[in-house]
Amino acid sequence: MLHKPHGNAAARQHFLPRFLLRGFSVRQGKKQHYVYEFRGNGVVRRGEVGTVGFQRRFYGSDDLESSLAVLESSYASLIQTLRTSSLDSTMKPQIDEFVSHLLVRTNNLRKGLVQMGRAMIEGMAEQFERVEPGSVLHGTMRQVAHSAESRATIKRETEKLPVAVRPLYQQMVQELINSPLLVEQLRAISRQAIGMIDIPKAVRDAQVQILDGESSIQKRAELLQPFTWRIVEYEPNALVLGDHGPLGQENAQIYLRHLIMMEGIATIYLPISHQRLLVGARNGGSVKPDPEYLNVNSVELSQEFFVARTDSTKVRGYLPSIGKRCMLYEPQEIRDLVEEGLKPE
Repeated sequence: MLHKPHGNAAARQHFLPRFLLRGFSVRQGKKQHYVYEFRGNGVVRRGEVGTVGFQRRFYGSDDLESSLAVLESSYASLIQTLRTSSLDSTMKPQIDEFVSHLLVRTNNLRKGLVQMGRAMIEGMAEQFERVEPGSVLHGTMRQVAHSAESRATIKRETEKLPVAVRPLYQQMVQELINSPLLVEQLRAISRQAIGMIDIPKAVRDAQVQILDGESSIQKRAELLQPFTWRIVEYEPNALVLGDHGPLGQENAQIYLRHLIMMEGIATIYLPISHQRLLVGARNGGSVKPDPEYLNVNSVELSQEFFVARTDSTKVRGYLPSIGKRCMLYEPQEIRDLVEEGLKPE
């Protein structure tokens, strides 16, 4: 478990670290830093970084916010160094750790998983209500029910699904295995069972559990071992910051995407200030990405807002694109995942 300092953390809990937001701010006085926040409803406001990227009780308790403050002190020092100095190879372990930490911290990820979970639940409900003898789902249930390795099969099928929907799937399978009226029982319990799962709570609890442990940070950081990091510098005010963490690009894809899985990802991008970009690449490289390309992708993948150092006509032009591609998976991809997860082997 992470070390928990004494004292109560504020109820205002940040899912975007303030030290990251400061890279897109204008400083006033000794400690105050102001950014422009551009929201999906068209509202633009100038606010101190402490009033951006937070929710009340985002983690459900004060302890985790206090624990994260311990990590942030070292990460803040790292990011400040990357903003003002050159990058050297000794920084890689800490960069890997910071990027992997930010991947799972944001409200963007939480909302995306909730959306995905609800869509998958609906897809499963449709499958359950339409099940007939000979269908894919019927075949899966029969296979599980009559297999000598039923427990292993249940575990395998469950692991194909997102964490948020696994309890529902396990519950349904366990009840159906012992039912002689498989199809009728399946139809009867599907809606009742679906109503029992609190998807937002399940996603939040899973996110908090992942964040509240040093070992999980190290395991995630191991996935970034193949990446080599470099800093790309731009003109002042060239970059904006979305409400998500780092973004990834596959080899043959034009658009950036959320980093849900590392498989296929060739390059990782994370703006650390309005004029500096952290880039991780599997095969090195020295290409300087177009800042307009980065900004458009970042805004489209944002759920609610993005921030910038200036309120210019150009930056305001990004407003209509907020949330255009914020879903972690497209609806058809989710339906395909559900169908694939319920197929018999």
